[in-house]
Amino acid sequence: MKKGIIGLLMLLSVMTFARGGNGQGTFDGGQRQFLGGNQNVSANYNQRRIIPIYSDLTEEQKAKLEKVEKLRAKKRDEGRKTNLEIKEKNIAIQKEMLEDNVDWSKVEKIQKEIEKLKTEQKIIRLKEKKEIEKILGDDISLLKKNKRRSKQNNGNRGNNNKR
Repeated sequence: MKKGIIGLLMLLSVMTFARGGNGQGTFDGGQRQFLGGNQNVSANYNQRRIIPIYSDLTEEQKAKLEKVEKLRAKKRDEGRKTNLEIKEKNIAIQKEMLEDNVDWSKVEKIQKEIEKLKTEQKIIRLKEKKEIEKILGDDISLLKKNKRRSKQNNGNRGNNNKR
């Protein structure tokens, strides 16, 4: 009886930990240890590029997608800067909250600044969306195809597929 329970527990633990790596070691383009270190097979996934995925596009469509990718890269960098500002302001709020006598007007002011930055970010994203629609025109469906194809090429990557 004890041997059976121990055997079952061993089998269960092997099945639980066999996958390892948080599901990153797939054959669908993930990191593969047997190639000599963490060599990432899917450059498209890391760079979030959309052009190499398509071989069946016209030159005009590829040019449009390249333009969209450059726009996204620029906006992504701007967004990172804004995110850093928001984090700095959150840290300032946390520092203020650690004081014995909290200056609530200061906390409120910083919180309003954070909300203003978040609103600006949202407006920038909406403008970016409209710019992309303007660039692609009738080819707007290419972006939806790209999301579908990149998920197929990268396998089951968990939350990393969300963009």
